[in-house]
Amino acid sequence: MQTDEDSYEAYKKYLEDSLGLPPVDAPKAPMNPYMRFFLERSSEERSKGPIVWSVLTKKLSDEWKDLSANKKEYYEKIYTVRLRERKALIEEF
Repeated sequence: MQTDEDSYEAYKKYLEDSLGLPPVDAPKAPMNPYMRFFLERSSEERSKGPIVWSVLTKKLSDEWKDLSANKKEYYEKIYTVRLRERKALIEEF
């Protein structure tokens, strides 16, 4: 008798094989340096009160452009480390 779990696994396998999709539980790509900066800063800005999304994105993109090379390097190092971790996980996968 097939359980719901078996049906799900069979359907997941069918999708992966027939559509060429990567496995659902495959390691995800890390956020690029800008996205990490954006998520950190946007949560800080939104905690101060309501803000229009377009204003927020414009403000943060301008901040990113004006960010010192030293501070950008911080985000790039995090990205590099996460990328190496993902590569190791994919090799195990």
